[in-house]
Amino acid sequence: MNIQALVFDLDGTAISSRPDGMPSKRVIDAVKKAQKLCHVSIATGRSYKATKSIMHALDIDDLCILDGGASLYSCKTNQFVWKQAMDPISLQQVFFKLKKLGDYEVDDDREVTR
Repeated sequence: MNIQALVFDLDGTAISSRPDGMPSKRVIDAVKKAQKLCHVSIATGRSYKATKSIMHALDIDDLCILDGGASLYSCKTNQFVWKQAMDPISLQQVFFKLKKLGDYEVDDDREVTR
Protein backbone atom coordinates (compact mmCIF):
# COMPACT_ATOMS: atom_id res chain seq x y z
CA MET A 1 0.00 0.00 0.00
CA ASN A 2 1.37 3.40 -1.04
CA ILE A 3 0.13 6.13 1.31
CA GLN A 4 0.37 9.54 -0.33
CA ALA A 5 -1.15 11.74 2.37
CA LEU A 6 -1.95 11.74 6.06
CA VAL A 7 -4.65 14.18 7.20
CA PHE A 8 -5.67 14.27 10.84
CA ASP A 9 -7.91 16.26 13.17
CA LEU A 10 -6.54 18.32 16.03
CA ASP A 11 -8.98 18.40 18.96
CA GLY A 12 -9.03 15.09 20.76
CA THR A 13 -6.64 13.57 18.22
CA ALA A 14 -3.33 15.45 17.96
CA ILE A 15 -3.96 17.79 20.88
CA SER A 16 -6.20 17.98 23.91
CA SER A 17 -9.58 19.61 23.31
CA ARG A 18 -8.63 22.90 24.95
CA PRO A 19 -8.24 26.34 23.34
CA ASP A 20 -4.56 26.39 24.40
CA GLY A 21 -3.90 22.73 23.51
CA MET A 22 -0.56 22.01 21.84
CA PRO A 23 0.90 18.78 20.40
CA SER A 24 3.12 16.65 22.61
CA LYS A 25 6.72 15.79 21.69
CA ARG A 26 5.51 12.31 20.78
CA VAL A 27 2.98 13.72 18.27
CA ILE A 28 5.57 16.14 16.85
CA ASP A 29 8.05 13.28 16.36
CA ALA A 30 5.38 11.09 14.72
CA VAL A 31 4.49 13.90 12.28
CA LYS A 32 8.19 14.36 11.39
CA LYS A 33 8.48 10.64 10.62
CA ALA A 34 5.32 10.67 8.54
CA GLN A 35 6.52 13.71 6.56
CA LYS A 36 9.42 11.62 5.27
CA LEU A 37 6.90 9.19 3.75
CA CYS A 38 3.99 11.33 2.55
CA HIS A 39 2.23 14.69 2.63
CA VAL A 40 1.00 15.54 6.14
CA SER A 41 -1.83 17.93 6.84
CA ILE A 42 -4.49 18.82 9.38
CA ALA A 43 -8.26 19.18 9.07
CA THR A 44 -9.92 21.12 11.86
CA GLY A 45 -12.94 23.16 12.77
CA ARG A 46 -10.58 25.73 14.28
CA SER A 47 -9.80 29.07 12.65
CA TYR A 48 -6.39 30.10 11.35
CA LYS A 49 -5.90 32.27 14.44
CA ALA A 50 -6.52 29.28 16.71
CA THR A 51 -4.39 26.92 14.58
CA LYS A 52 -1.29 28.80 13.44
CA SER A 53 0.86 28.02 16.50
CA ILE A 54 -0.07 24.33 16.20
CA MET A 55 0.80 24.23 12.49
CA HIS A 56 4.12 25.88 13.34
CA ALA A 57 4.86 23.44 16.19
CA LEU A 58 4.15 20.49 13.87
CA ASP A 59 6.17 22.11 11.05
CA ILE A 60 3.34 21.45 8.59
CA ASP A 61 4.36 22.39 5.04
CA ASP A 62 1.25 21.36 3.09
CA LEU A 63 -2.30 22.60 2.63
CA CYS A 64 -4.45 22.56 5.75
CA ILE A 65 -8.23 22.39 6.00
CA LEU A 66 -9.45 25.01 8.47
CA ASP A 67 -12.73 26.48 9.67
CA GLY A 68 -14.58 23.17 9.41
CA GLY A 69 -13.78 22.89 5.71
CA ALA A 70 -14.61 26.51 4.85
CA SER A 71 -10.99 27.37 3.98
CA LEU A 72 -7.74 25.90 2.70
CA TYR A 73 -4.51 27.39 3.97
CA SER A 74 -1.06 26.89 2.43
CA CYS A 75 1.62 26.66 5.10
CA LYS A 76 4.22 26.84 2.32
CA THR A 77 3.07 30.25 1.03
CA ASN A 78 1.47 31.46 4.30
CA GLN A 79 -1.78 32.38 2.62
CA PHE A 80 -5.29 31.13 2.07
CA VAL A 81 -5.74 29.43 -1.29
CA TRP A 82 -9.52 29.07 -0.94
CA LYS A 83 -12.25 30.38 1.34
CA GLN A 84 -16.00 29.93 1.37
CA ALA A 85 -17.50 32.68 3.45
CA MET A 86 -21.10 32.90 4.62
CA ASP A 87 -23.11 35.76 3.23
CA PRO A 88 -23.38 38.64 5.74
CA ILE A 89 -27.13 38.27 6.33
CA SER A 90 -26.87 34.56 7.20
CA LEU A 91 -23.88 35.29 9.42
CA GLN A 92 -25.79 37.97 11.33
CA GLN A 93 -28.71 35.54 11.81
CA VAL A 94 -26.37 32.89 13.23
CA PHE A 95 -24.74 35.38 15.62
CA PHE A 96 -28.15 36.64 16.74
CA LYS A 97 -29.33 33.10 17.50
CA LEU A 98 -26.11 32.26 19.36
CA LYS A 99 -26.35 35.39 21.48
CA LYS A 100 -29.99 34.59 22.19
CA LEU A 101 -28.90 31.23 23.64
CA GLY A 102 -26.88 33.24 26.15
CA ASP A 103 -23.85 30.95 26.51
CA TYR A 104 -21.94 32.28 23.50
CA GLU A 105 -19.79 35.34 22.87
CA VAL A 106 -18.65 36.66 19.51
CA ASP A 107 -15.47 38.75 19.35
CA ASP A 108 -14.36 41.28 16.72
CA ASP A 109 -12.66 38.55 14.66
CA ARG A 110 -15.99 36.67 14.60
CA GLU A 111 -14.60 33.94 16.82
CA VAL A 112 -17.42 32.24 18.70
CA THR A 113 -16.67 31.05 22.23
CA ARG A 114 -18.79 29.38 24.85
